[in-house]
Amino acid sequence: MEDNELLTHLTKSAKEDFEYFTNPRKEERERWVVEAFLSISGIEFAKKELHSPEQANKVDVYFRDAKFQIKEITDPNFKRGKFYKDAYHSLKNASNIDDISLVGKAHDIPNIAKMYDLILEQARKLADDDRYKGIKGASCKTIQTN
Repeated sequence: MEDNELLTHLTKSAKEDFEYFTNPRKEERERWVVEAFLSISGIEFAKKELHSPEQANKVDVYFRDAKFQIKEITDPNFKRGKFYKDAYHSLKNASNIDDISLVGKAHDIPNIAKMYDLILEQARKLADDDRYKGIKGASCKTIQTN
């Protein structure tokens, strides 16, 4: 592959990544999470069964009688949107491969214990959040897996 072809391919890929992680695509990402959960759980479904309400809703995805609230828990110091935006702009503004500057904050994936702590911290905050009190627990059902 020639340098220009490679640069074009990398730029296109970076643009797709950047756009995927923008707010207008949030509903798509949330449905993808539910799709992955259902697939891993062995539950057969059709994508058309997954519905996203308007953004200001307490429920992110409806599936049959189930309601999902998707929360992404990331390392608080990692700015994913900025990372993809900077990568895309670096590639878009490059005239050749040597012009590419993919500067980002390199960081390690947190170890399991740190991830667990992040999840517990977020779960505690959300458990006390008044926005979700009327929806939690009362509408929970056990999902049967195959």
